[in-house]
Amino acid sequence: FSRPFIPKNLFYDQVDLSPYLDRTLADEKGSDGKGSWNDQGPEQCLPQIFAGERGWVGSVPYDVKMADPCAFTLKSEFCKAGKDNVTVEIGRKFDTLNWLSTGAWVGKGKRDYTVRVNYADGSTRQIEVSGGVNLFDWVSEMPDFSGETDTVTALRTLTAKSGLFAKMNVYSTSWVNPDPAKVVKTVEFLRGEKNCAVVGVFGLTLGARETAYSAMSQEERGKLHERFVAEAMAAKEAGERAKAIALYEKAIRAKPVDLGIYRSIAALYEEAEDWECALATYRRSLEADYNQ
Repeated sequence: FSRPFIPKNLFYDQVDLSPYLDRTLADEKGSDGKGSWNDQGPEQCLPQIFAGERGWVGSVPYDVKMADPCAFTLKSEFCKAGKDNVTVEIGRKFDTLNWLSTGAWVGKGKRDYTVRVNYADGSTRQIEVSGGVNLFDWVSEMPDFSGETDTVTALRTLTAKSGLFAKMNVYSTSWVNPDPAKVVKTVEFLRGEKNCAVVGVFGLTLGARETAYSAMSQEERGKLHERFVAEAMAAKEAGERAKAIALYEKAIRAKPVDLGIYRSIAALYEEAEDWECALATYRRSLEADYNQ
């Protein structure tokens, strides 16, 4: 099997899913159609996914809401909650589509859901997500994605302090857009076949080779870079870590070759003891220039 090649040195933008979110992480009572993404009661809940609102799974950053609601669920016969489809407004071009999800009652070979990409010119692309291929159960001990062909999936394993399960997984699934020059109008998440898995979606991120600053001259981008760095340093001195990271990220978009910025971002994550985000940042630095 051959998996798609994910382009290097992508810039990522998180899609705000707030208008579509209606499920939580915690669940007071199971099978009542309320509460968590899987509606399985207080003993079968996901813990907090990231230390802060933003975190990385593999090479992709996601924004997951710290306050509820933080997910939407696709309908299944195994759960009273959920929607037949969720249509997310996009309105832009991108190179990769990435989403953070997990599933319960995942059966091997079942088409658990479909992601449909709707371009502004009326054309579409469909990504099938099937159990045992590019989706595994949230409590699967050894997910094996070796049979995956149309997507690339990474996992993040979470540790629970209480409940029935000590370890649980969320999955980052990436799809390479074969038509990156075309504007995408919407992305739809569609429930799967009968008795498909219960699927919870927590984040959506777009990857692109170019940024809003790509059309600027080198001089303009250099000035913008200097401004963002100065503002980031001021935010850092003021103790505003999240703001400083966001400004440093803008500086990278203006001038991707400044490797010192990656180190500054990683240092901020290290201060917060967010080791996974720090490691992901160092990996990005190596993608930008491995000869360092």
